[in-house]
Amino acid sequence: MAIVVTTQWVVVGEGGLIAKSSDGNIWSPAGSKGGLTTYLYGVKYGKDASGAGLWVAVGEDSIIAKSVDGNLWTPAGNVGGITGAGLGVAYGKDASGAGLWVAVGGGSVIAKSLDGNIWTPAGNVGGITYNGYNVAYGKDGSGNGLWIVAGEGSIIAKSSDGNIWSPAGSKGGITSYAFGVAFKEELFKP
Repeated sequence: MAIVVTTQWVVVGEGGLIAKSSDGNIWSPAGSKGGLTTYLYGVKYGKDASGAGLWVAVGEDSIIAKSVDGNLWTPAGNVGGITGAGLGVAYGKDASGAGLWVAVGGGSVIAKSLDGNIWTPAGNVGGITYNGYNVAYGKDGSGNGLWIVAGEGSIIAKSSDGNIWSPAGSKGGITSYAFGVAFKEELFKP
């Protein structure tokens, strides 16, 4: 039995633009934007509550949209208190190891969702006082799951569960805006 690998890229942008590509070279517009007409700032791929693949995009006017195929999009059931722009989104795990979506945006909001459709505000925002610009999931130095948000006011916030956030111990010289965050893991063989 042969293994079949499929690939898909999704890009979001101004005017609710969503483009898709299977090779990263030839792009076509999504078949449906679900009524999205404003700026979309972030998009990620993860899973819904049943473990099926799911795309989630965030954007201006508190938009969170979802798609099972990257082609047909619908608005999320609610947006978990994001009242301005949704600026970043990521997929990872909560403290129990269950799949979790986290979105950040204007108004110092961090929202979370188990299914990418129903969103609730996080328990706190770890010192982010205005905009959370981006979010990523990875691991801490002990190998435990860790969420990081980069935000305005040189804030770097961290959370082990995506719900309770605290400021990072230091900022590494970032003194104004933190816009992006990413995680890399390498396995070393002695």
